Amino acid sequence: MYYFLLLLFDSNQVLVVRSCRTRIIHSFYTEPRTCTGLWLALEDATINNGCLWAIPGSHKKGLVRRMVRDENGTHFDRPSPVYDQKEFVPLEVKSGALVVIHGDLIHQSFENLSPASRHAFSLHVVDTEGCKWSEDNWLVHIHNGIIEEFFIYNTILIFHCS
Repeated sequence: MYYFLLLLFDSNQVLVVRSCRTRIIHSFYTEPRTCTGLWLALEDATINNGCLWAIPGSHKKGLVRRMVRDENGTHFDRPSPVYDQKEFVPLEVKSGALVVIHGDLIHQSFENLSPASRHAFSLHVVDTEGCKWSEDNWLVHIHNGIIEEFFIYNTILIFHCS
């Protein structure tokens, strides 16, 4: 399944995929925090086609903000910080490379304005041993009106393609 933020067609009715810049949103919050992102490049990812960018060492500063679910719906718990774009470094990789992302790492990508696609498989894993899934995570499993843990066989796997 593919998720796109905005779909547009050019003058030849060819689909043009444009996505907005994304930053860490801590969608899968646990205590203690154990989320790790796995980003598998299905094609080369370059600066020209929208590779990932990250601030080295930013994961050591801890949680920046979270996406939460409450009586007001799903939203961020605080405004996005302003980052100096000079701090970001490109994570250009070849097809088949696996980028492992600490759950607190500040990262982003830009729209792909090139004719080359940049398909990737993204997977988030959370250790469940001694770990609690936050009840205000935007993603919860509700069974018979009761919020239940997502944990299956000591691991939670949440995935999407981009």
